[in-house]
Amino acid sequence: MKLILVEGGEGNVGLAYLRDYGPPENRRHIAEKYLKLGILSGEEYLDIVSDHPLILWGVEQDERYQDNVQAFLEAERRREEVRPVVAALRQAVEALKPRLTPEPLRALDEQAKAYAEERLPLADYVDELLTLAASTSIPTDSAYPNAHHLRQVHWLEQDMDMALVQQEQATLLERLARVAKPEALDALVAKARQTDAREQFYEALEQTARQAGSALEAYPNLSRYLTYLKHSRALRPAELAQELDRLAAQLRQRLAASSEARLLLQIETQLDLVEKLLGLALSPSDYERLHAISFAGTFPAWAEFLNSQSVRQGLPLNPFKGLDELEHALPTLQRFYEVAHTREEALVARALAKLDETRESLAVLITGGFHSPEITKRLIEQGLGVVVVAPKVSQPTNERLYHAVLKYKSGHGSFKDVEDAAVLISTAGRAGQGGIRQ
Repeated sequence: MKLILVEGGEGNVGLAYLRDYGPPENRRHIAEKYLKLGILSGEEYLDIVSDHPLILWGVEQDERYQDNVQAFLEAERRREEVRPVVAALRQAVEALKPRLTPEPLRALDEQAKAYAEERLPLADYVDELLTLAASTSIPTDSAYPNAHHLRQVHWLEQDMDMALVQQEQATLLERLARVAKPEALDALVAKARQTDAREQFYEALEQTARQAGSALEAYPNLSRYLTYLKHSRALRPAELAQELDRLAAQLRQRLAASSEARLLLQIETQLDLVEKLLGLALSPSDYERLHAISFAGTFPAWAEFLNSQSVRQGLPLNPFKGLDELEHALPTLQRFYEVAHTREEALVARALAKLDETRESLAVLITGGFHSPEITKRLIEQGLGVVVVAPKVSQPTNERLYHAVLKYKSGHGSFKDVEDAAVLISTAGRAGQGGIRQ
């Protein structure tokens, strides 16, 4: 594999020519500095330090990309103006939650937080949600199939003894060799010889056994493994993530017993989206939810409710200065995402064109996670096989460094701003204040 297609650039963006400027160790030493600063991307670093032939090709349409950069710069200016009032709204919500929110809802929020912070494993979080749904009479079998598939996968893999599975499989195959039809055995053997056809082999094994009158109930460990494979094969991770968000939201609505608790929950849910918008951290599903909300006149209504409840609960009032500015800033912030969507058609078209030109059968396309669902959908519609690989991010992105790098690489900032941001991160990390690791 040598073709690497990237967003954020147009045409040949390779750096292999820098290989001529020094031996591998020197190149690696210098390139690592710029990699840690964020000036070099991973594929650019690889192109400098490796001797493997690579094609780094930018698949952007420059006009659309520059429009997105401009939208980012406009959004950055507006979001700094409204951060204080958003922080004041959050502070008021958090002060009222212990007073208006029932204990089961607070417990659910704590579980969701623990899951988001990776203190609660995914399988345990799913089990908690499904158990709570059952106790509150929320039907989940058809509405949340992937959650049930994951629960079954987790349950079935507990105490699964693969040695016993193999023993029972061997016993069953010995029996089938005596009683099954020859053509069925031939098909089974053909599947067994295919290294990438495990699931098809077990499907054929189960079908052959039933046709030969061999009850799988006589092979409990093998039967358990076959059921495990069925649930595992049916599980769709991307859909599961959306299901968990929907189920948690439905549970919150059910657990918010009073009208005050429900209104506070609505404010908190929409405020979460506004905060993600300010951080330019919306997922595609977040963006769709935010896009469906009309915020005209909403923020003054929030302030009135929060202050009236604060008075009832003996909490201090907040003037919430800047509510009008916040409402006026939202379209500018949302435009960043609107423009980002317009780039996706060009990214796919240019990636496909480069594939056709180079006649490469395998390539990597590197984009931000926000683009992943739509680009994946478009590529599959074009008949391509797609595997999505995403990093496991263990620390939050440092916004100052990220923005400094983006402005520098788009010609709107300085290298010194990047270095200054990196120094602050390093200092915070040594002081134990949560600095990120690059």
